[in-house]
Amino acid sequence: MDCTTKTVRPWGHFRMLDQGPGFLAKALLVKGGQRTSLQTHRLRAERWTVAMGSAVATVRGMKHALAVGEAIFVPVGAPHRLANIAKDPLVVIEVQIGECQELDIERLEDDYGRAKLETCGIIRGPLPVLGHESGHEHIIPLKEPLE
Repeated sequence: MDCTTKTVRPWGHFRMLDQGPGFLAKALLVKGGQRTSLQTHRLRAERWTVAMGSAVATVRGMKHALAVGEAIFVPVGAPHRLANIAKDPLVVIEVQIGECQELDIERLEDDYGRAKLETCGIIRGPLPVLGHESGHEHIIPLKEPLE
């Protein structure tokens, strides 16, 4: 495995560190003021450990401030997001447990336009009676994905 290759994302980048049967480890760098998409995974859980900087981890709608050395567990299927509210880079070691496939991702919200409106149940506009407010977006739980 080539740990020197980085995969660039709008929020920063990641490098693969190691992988084996049922696990994959990555180093994530989140640029200052950026955050990952709000997402879920059907096949894997994750554990995030802060290696540099400070993070705000949102898991199942709860925000957790994490300092260097602190960690949080993200269960399979739990909506989650990682944010860096500081100016300096944030480095997090992510260990995925389960079936570790990069395509196992459903973006519910995304600052960079990567969420699929037709599958995530986001309705934009002033509709607070329909679901849980998230700024100007309202998340409506779907019983089954729209096709």
